[in-house]
Amino acid sequence: MEPENFNAWLKTTANQFNQHLDQMHQIKMLHGKKLVEAMRYSLLQPSKKIRPLLFLALVSTQKKDLTPFFDFACALEAIHSYSLIHDDLPAMDDDDYRRGELSNHKKFDEGTAILAGDALLTHAFYLASLKMPIEQATQLKMIGLLAKDLGVFGLVGGQQADLDAEKIWEKDTFEQQKKRLLWIHTHKTARFFQVCLKAGAMVIGENALFLQGCEDLGLHFGLSFQIQNDLKALEGSPKNENSSHSDQMKKKLTYLSLLGEQLAKQEMKDRQQKSLDLLKKIADPSTMFFAYVHSLLSTP
Repeated sequence: MEPENFNAWLKTTANQFNQHLDQMHQIKMLHGKKLVEAMRYSLLQPSKKIRPLLFLALVSTQKKDLTPFFDFACALEAIHSYSLIHDDLPAMDDDDYRRGELSNHKKFDEGTAILAGDALLTHAFYLASLKMPIEQATQLKMIGLLAKDLGVFGLVGGQQADLDAEKIWEKDTFEQQKKRLLWIHTHKTARFFQVCLKAGAMVIGENALFLQGCEDLGLHFGLSFQIQNDLKALEGSPKNENSSHSDQMKKKLTYLSLLGEQLAKQEMKDRQQKSLDLLKKIADPSTMFFAYVHSLLSTP
C-alpha cells in the first residue's frame, strides 16, 4: 500500500463520514434545542474517529461504496461520545476538559449532559437500524452486538468495575490488581474496538475464524490504546485530548499506578506487537484496513 494512496483514502473517508455525522444529527425540535446543541457539541468536536473508521476500513476490503454503511458508523461514534460525556461527569471521573475543550457538563450543565448522553445512546440504535445492503439477519446480529457488548456485558460493566476499584484496589495483592485491571480495560476499552471489528467482519461475511481474529486483535489493540492514554497523562495537562489526568490525581487503578512508567511502556509495546502479529494473519497488506490499523499502531 502506497502511503499517498492510504492518506488520500483516509482523508476522503474521514471527511465524508464527518459530513454524514453532522447531517444525521441536525435534529429539529420545537423544544429541547439545548439538548441537540449539547449532543452536537461533544459528537462533532474534532477527533480521530478511530472506532467508526476501523469499521469502515474493514468493510472497504469487500465493499467499494462505503456510503450505505455510514449510518452504522455514526452509531458507533454516537455511543462513544455518550460514554465520554458520562465518563466526565462529577459522579464518574469529574473531568473539566475533553479534547482540549470544556467537558459537556461544564459547557452546559450536569442535567443537560446526562440527557445528551442518553439521547446519543438511544439515537445510535435508530441509526444502526437504518437500511444497509446486507441480509436483515446480519444487521440484527450487528445491533445485538452493540446492545450486548457495549452495555452491562462490556463497556458499562467495565465502567462500573472501574468505579468499584477506586475504593478497594489498593487492598488487593499485586496479582489480584493485575487481574482486576485487565478485566476492567478488556470490558471498558477493548470491547468497543472488538465490536467495531466484529461488526465489519459481519458486513463482509467472514467466517468464524476471521471473527475470532478480529476479537483477538481488538483486545490487544484496545489494551495498548488504554496504556497509551495512561502514559499521555504524564504530560500533566488536564486539557490533553485523551487525558487520564483525573485518574492519576485520584490514584485510580491504571497501568501507570500499578506498573510504573517503564513497565507500562513495555506492556504497551508487547500488546502492540501482538496486534501487529494478528493483523498480519487476518489482513491483506494491500488493503486500506491493514494500512489503517498499522498506522494506528505506529502512532506514538
